[in-house]
Amino acid sequence: MDDNDPLREGLVKGLLSFLGVIAAFKFLPRVLSFTLRRFVFGLLAEVIMVVLAGLLTEKIAKKLTGRDPSPDAFGP
Repeated sequence: MDDNDPLREGLVKGLLSFLGVIAAFKFLPRVLSFTLRRFVFGLLAEVIMVVLAGLLTEKIAKKLTGRDPSPDAFGP
């Protein structure tokens, strides 16, 4: 048989496609859950860092100027 036999080439492509679909069904849920977990953790960490940076900036501004940069509307 010739190495460039269309029948053999078609069978190999079909077998590899079939195995690829099985691998995708097997590994896709794990990959999606891992990716989602990393995304959620990264997003949560970023939000926490932004809030902390804002609070620390407010405290530093308060110490440097000696006054409250955000006066309370209901306070004395």
